[in-house]
Amino acid sequence: MRTIKRDCHALEQEGVYLPTRGNLHGIGRGQTHKAQIIGRWLRGESYDQLMVSTRHSSTSIRRYVQTFLRVVELHRQAFTLSQIAHLVQSGEALVRDYLAVYDHNDTPECRTRLEEQLQRFQNGDGTLTGQKKGAR
Repeated sequence: MRTIKRDCHALEQEGVYLPTRGNLHGIGRGQTHKAQIIGRWLRGESYDQLMVSTRHSSTSIRRYVQTFLRVVELHRQAFTLSQIAHLVQSGEALVRDYLAVYDHNDTPECRTRLEEQLQRFQNGDGTLTGQKKGAR
């Protein structure tokens, strides 16, 4: 136990983020550091950089970003937390985490990146509100 704590402390001193029960509230079975990845993506990191540093696949990162974009758009449309969670088929905890990332990264650079990606996503398939293509 002491070796693990010492190793974790050494990694944190080197700047490696370790999501643990001690520093991440609500960490549960199967929870990942999606919100951290989204924050880094908002601040300009590329999928390639995120893949290398987090060991997540590009498919996973793309899915996190798409879910985040849907959460933001639904939030802007005044959907409730539970409605957003239902529409994006995620838990309320993840929606809350994504909205915290959205609020925490409210800088001109992040807003520009977010708006560009929201526009691209909206033009891509038009399903931000949870509708299927062609649904009215």
